[in-house]
Amino acid sequence: MYVFVYGDYDEEWATSKALEIFGEEKRESIHNNFFVNIPFENTRYVTEEMEVNQGKIALGIRTNVDVTSEDYYKLLMLNGILGASPKSKLF
Repeated sequence: MYVFVYGDYDEEWATSKALEIFGEEKRESIHNNFFVNIPFENTRYVTEEMEVNQGKIALGIRTNVDVTSEDYYKLLMLNGILGASPKSKLF
């Protein structure tokens, strides 16, 4: 299990809170050999129009990066920057 904390926080507090929520007990390792590699064919653009005062953008990016890739954590960071939370740059 990985717990990601970002923003202005105290490391000791975050660690104690994570241990409080998830506990310290040892867990059995789970091996997931699931991998999907969908060949890239072409770019699709879909535009829907609505009469609204605030816009919304949805991006789908095919990366073919899975949890075993050395680029996985870079992808998590990119996801955080582009839209995983209210702190994202596109929020």
